[in-house]
Amino acid sequence: MQIRSALTLALMSVALLSSLPRSATAQYPMPPRWEGPYYIVTGSRTGTAYTENQPVRNINQPVRNIPEQTTQTGDAPLPSPQYENAGQSINLSGNYLVKARYYWRKPGQTVIAPNPPAKVYLKVTARARYYADSGSASNSWDAVLPSVGGGESYGIHLIQKEGASGSFTVEVPLSASATEVESNPADTVVVNILFGCRVDIDQRGVTIGSSLGQTHYCDNSASHNSIPHIVDSDGTVHAHTRKPGLDHTITYTANPIGNWAANSDYHWYSAVKGVSVTGTFTLPNDPIEVLTNVYTSWDNLATPEHIHIRLTDSQDDADATGNYYVEFHEKYNHWTHDPNPTKYPRSLQTFPGDWVSMGIIDNPSAGTVSQAFQLQTTITRTMSGTIENEVSLDISGVAAFSHNESITIGQEVSIQSGLTLTFTSGQWEKVSCWIAQQWEARTEKCCVYGTSGFLGRRRWTGTHVTPGYAVGQRQERAYAH
Repeated sequence: MQIRSALTLALMSVALLSSLPRSATAQYPMPPRWEGPYYIVTGSRTGTAYTENQPVRNINQPVRNIPEQTTQTGDAPLPSPQYENAGQSINLSGNYLVKARYYWRKPGQTVIAPNPPAKVYLKVTARARYYADSGSASNSWDAVLPSVGGGESYGIHLIQKEGASGSFTVEVPLSASATEVESNPADTVVVNILFGCRVDIDQRGVTIGSSLGQTHYCDNSASHNSIPHIVDSDGTVHAHTRKPGLDHTITYTANPIGNWAANSDYHWYSAVKGVSVTGTFTLPNDPIEVLTNVYTSWDNLATPEHIHIRLTDSQDDADATGNYYVEFHEKYNHWTHDPNPTKYPRSLQTFPGDWVSMGIIDNPSAGTVSQAFQLQTTITRTMSGTIENEVSLDISGVAAFSHNESITIGQEVSIQSGLTLTFTSGQWEKVSCWIAQQWEARTEKCCVYGTSGFLGRRRWTGTHVTPGYAVGQRQERAYAH
């Protein structure tokens, strides 16, 4: 009884659905999706053949440009040229550019649908192969490996594209060449180059993050604007941080995207440290090991650090790569020099506090008088430097002042007591004799970088002391005569 009731209910449901008008069944239209790939192929095939006692013949076979195809699945249409004949030496080459286009559309429509996904993950299967004694092949990713009768560049690669505009194009250059030499006229020479390319929507990928988090850099304009670090369309990060004064530890984390088969492989590589770390992972219980690098002032940081990770799926051998670049900046850079520093000592008449008295010559006579004085105390001034918001300067700050201003922070420059100097007065006057150190008070601005990159434009102040001294005299009284 229960079976008959269920069957009756199912038949009634089908009859009711079929009896509804078309408008009622069409109220839930198919959602938009990525349509593609629509392949566009351009390229050329060229070659030459040589037979003994015959001139060289060209066997050029230009490839007809294949326009955008309406097929949305399968391989790109790539003719694979072959040439054969008796007793010949043959050179054959081919170059293709495969473009696979995708559009975010509703089925049956040609316009771009709203709200396309920002990121799209794809699987590209690419092959370039030659059959000959010698040759070359490139699928844009993989090195040529020996294969039966020749060599092959083949691989399955997972890539990431920006989809926010509603369309994108994947470009895959392919090339191959082959050379066969045959000296026996009775033998037949066969030369072949083979290409293959397929692009499919996937859901796997990988990106790299780090303990630096969001970083910024200075755009080097007159305004010294702070710009967030750049992330390329394929997920590559270009981060910024300061050079290490002492040690600078950065931890890198791989972020797998999508479903990866158990026991898939990972391979970390650091260009600066020369570190290579491999292992397997099974999400979520066995994640990818983090990579921790400790950078020191001894490392070569003239070019950005390149952190690279490759994940290889254990099921289909498809691999995804993540890249993370770190540019290390001097902690203090884009240093601006003070064009008008305050120079000391200032005028003796106006700023006597800048000076130290040596003695007085009293000359109420018609002739000049010279008198020697000895400095009774040591005069000392210390070179110094500070930077806005910096409580104390580390080795980088000390080096910045030394390099940019010739200021050796903490160095004392002195005029020693016991120094004897001779002064001469004019006639009919009483004069005071003085000595002073020569130094400059400087201030301007520089860019400051921290762990998270550019922190802003900061004011620096410094004291630069010049070895040597200045002397001066001031008239205290003029005698009537």
